Amino acid sequence: MFGREGMSQVLITCPVTGRPVYTGLNYEWPSFESADLPAQSLKCPLCGKVHEWAKNDAYLRADGAC
Repeated sequence: MFGREGMSQVLITCPVTGRPVYTGLNYEWPSFESADLPAQSLKCPLCGKVHEWAKNDAYLRADGAC
């Protein structure tokens, strides 16, 4: 949920542009560490391609901004 203290956006890096892409997920730091996220895909708003990603490809952005 945006704007809640402790919530962070889950990002991946677009392999085409090298820029961060918001996955649509938000987690608290401890919850993300223990989360069992299945492999997922998303259509990248930066390059237009579909990127497959797993938890080990993702990272958190603490400030919630994208």
